[in-house]
Amino acid sequence: MKIKLLRSITILIFSLICTLNCYALGDLGKLLNTNWRNEKSGEWIIGFYQKFAIYDNKFWTYQSIDNNEDKFEIMMNCGKQYMKVLASREAEGARKIEIGTLKANYLRIKSSFLPDYPYKDMLGNKWADNGYRAGDSVTIIGYYKDIPLIENGKRSINYAEVTYTSIYTDEEMTYKAWIDLDGKFTIKFPVENTQYVNLDKYLLLVEPNQTYLFMTDMKHKWKNALVMGKKVRFLNEFLGRIYEHKFYKSNYKNRGNRTFGELMHEMDSIEKVNSDVMNELIKKRPNLSVRTERTLREIAFERHACELGQARFTENRYLLPDSAHNVAKTRFWSHLIKPYTRAGEGKSFFVDFIDQYITKLQDKHTPERIIIDEIQKQGIELSELENTDLYKWADAMFTMRILFNTGNADSIAKAKKAYDEMYIDAFTRINSMKQDERFKHIMDSVHANYSYIINDMVFKDLNCDQNMRDIVNARLMYANLALECTPLNTTDSLFLVHNIKAEGPRKAVIDLHKKFKTYQSMELDTTNVIRNLDEIEFMTDGDSILNAVLRPYRGKKVLLTIWGTWCGPIKKIFLEDTALKSTLKDQDMIYVYLASVSPENAWRNCLKEYKLTGPNCFHVKLPDDKQTAIEKALKIEGFPAFRLVDPNGGLHEVDVDPYDFSKVESAVKELGNGNN
Repeated sequence: MKIKLLRSITILIFSLICTLNCYALGDLGKLLNTNWRNEKSGEWIIGFYQKFAIYDNKFWTYQSIDNNEDKFEIMMNCGKQYMKVLASREAEGARKIEIGTLKANYLRIKSSFLPDYPYKDMLGNKWADNGYRAGDSVTIIGYYKDIPLIENGKRSINYAEVTYTSIYTDEEMTYKAWIDLDGKFTIKFPVENTQYVNLDKYLLLVEPNQTYLFMTDMKHKWKNALVMGKKVRFLNEFLGRIYEHKFYKSNYKNRGNRTFGELMHEMDSIEKVNSDVMNELIKKRPNLSVRTERTLREIAFERHACELGQARFTENRYLLPDSAHNVAKTRFWSHLIKPYTRAGEGKSFFVDFIDQYITKLQDKHTPERIIIDEIQKQGIELSELENTDLYKWADAMFTMRILFNTGNADSIAKAKKAYDEMYIDAFTRINSMKQDERFKHIMDSVHANYSYIINDMVFKDLNCDQNMRDIVNARLMYANLALECTPLNTTDSLFLVHNIKAEGPRKAVIDLHKKFKTYQSMELDTTNVIRNLDEIEFMTDGDSILNAVLRPYRGKKVLLTIWGTWCGPIKKIFLEDTALKSTLKDQDMIYVYLASVSPENAWRNCLKEYKLTGPNCFHVKLPDDKQTAIEKALKIEGFPAFRLVDPNGGLHEVDVDPYDFSKVESAVKELGNGNN
C-alpha cells in the first residue's frame, strides 16, 4: 500500500514539474523532424516533431526540452504514462539515446524508406492465418506530416482511407478516419485474414489483430513512409522495394491477329523478365528477410497468373483454350498462395480460374443432363419416347444457353422459335413429366441445387481444401442474394449451415440475408410507385408504350433510368442517389425508374434499400414484354441506361457517373424549359 502511495505521489510531483516546464519548452534544434533507428536491430524506434514525439506506436507530448549544445534531456508524456529521453550529440548521423531505462546507439534515418536491416531475418515465410474467422481487425495509427494546402487554405486531404476488395463478396470495403489538424489519425478496420489493403496511395500487407504506426511526409508526394510496430519488418522492406520496381505487362488487351499460343509465349517471356528483375533486386539487397524475398518472387508469379486469367476475356465466351486452361491449372492453381487473402493480383486469377472452370463444367453437366443421370442412378424405368424426349430437351436447352451467351437478342429469339417448333411435342411431354411424381422431386432438387452441385464437382476436380470450399460457396450465395435482393430460402439456409464452416464467409452471407429480411418486413410507401398502366394493355409498340409512361410528366424535365435488380453498377449509382438529387435540386426534375425483368420482391426491396420513394420519384413496373419493347425502341445496349427527357418529350442520352454529377447537371441545364 505504501509503495502504491509513494508511486502516486512521485507521478503527481513529476506531472506538476512537467506542467510547469511546458510553459517554457526548449528548442528541439537538430532533433526537429528527425527519425531514429536502433543501430543493432535496424527498427525505427523514435521520431521527433514540432508538437510531439513518436515512440512505441504512440504520440507523446513534450513537457520539457533541455537543449545543451545538441545534447538533449526531454520529458514527455502520453496520457498517464511519462518518459524521459536523453540524447547525446550527433556525430556522423549517430547518437546515443536513452529512452526510459533503455539505452542504445541510434542512426538517423535520412532515406525515404527505412534502410536495409543490418542482419538477415531467417524466421521464414509463415504468415498469420486466422482460419477466416469473423471479428479480427487491424489498427493503423497514422501521421501525415505537412499536408499540402489547396485553394482557400483548405487541406488537400482530410480523411485517411483504407480500402480492399472482399474475397467473400467481391465488394470494395472502405473505412475512413478524420485527420486532425496536426495530421494524426487512427483507423481500425475489420480484416478477413492476412491481406493486402490500400491506405490511400500505399499498398500494405497486414496481419490480423496487429497495430501499425504509419508515417509519411506529404511534401514527398506519397513517395516515402516509415512503419513502427511489433511485426513491421516486411512492411518497411516491402514499401521501399515496391517503389523501386515497375512490372512489365503483356499487351493481351490488344491481341490483334496473334494466336493464343503466341500471346502465351509473350506472357511467358515477360514473366521471365519480371522474375529476373526481381531476383536481381533481391541479389542487391542481401539482408532482405526471407519473408520479403519470397513475397517479391510471388508478386512476379502472381502477375503472370493474373495476366493469363484476364486474357480469357479476349476469347469467345471468356474461356481460355484447353491448352492454356491446363497451364493455368497445373502451373498456377496448384501453387495458390495461402491464406488466399494474402494473394495480391493472384486473387484476380483465383476468381477468373474458378469462373471459367464452372462454365466448362456447366457446359458438360447441364441441369437437364444431371437430371437424366439421376433418373438413371435411381433406376426409374423410362419408355422409349420418354427417354428420347429427355435427350431432345437436354440438347435443345444446351444449344439455347450457348446462343444466349454469344448471340444478340434477335438471334436468340429466332433460335428459340425454331426449337419450339421443332420440339413442341417433346417439350409438351417434358412439361407433363415435370409434374409426374417419378421425376418431380429429382427435377425440383437439381434446379434448386444446381449451382451447389457444380461447385461440388469443382471442389473434387481441383482437390480444394475446406477454406477454398467455404470461400467459393460464400461467393456464390452472396452473389445470388445480391442478384435476387431477397433473403435466403429454406434450401439455401440449410446449405449454408451444413457446408460453410468458416465463420467469416458464413457471416458475410448471413449479414446480407438479414439486411434483405429487414427490408422485406418494411412497409413501402407506394404513393408514387406506378405498377400498372391500363392504357398500355394492348400496346406492342415500344415508342407508344414509352409515350404513355412519360405523358403525365410532359412539360417537365425527366431523368429516365432503365435498370434491373440484377444490375451491379446501378446500385453504386443508387448509393449516391441523394447526392444526385441534391445536385439537381434547382432544376425541378422528375425521376422515372423503369425496372427491367426484375422479380416483384427484389424490386420492392431495392426501392426500400436505396430509399427511392421520395418526392418526384416514380417507378414503373411493366410486364416483361412491354419493358423489352421500350428497351428496343430506346436502343438499349447495356444496363443501367439513362435518358434525359426535355419538356417537349425529346430524348437525350446522358452518362451518369456516381462520382461526378457535373455532366448530368450541365446536360439538364441545356434542355431549356420547352414550349409548353
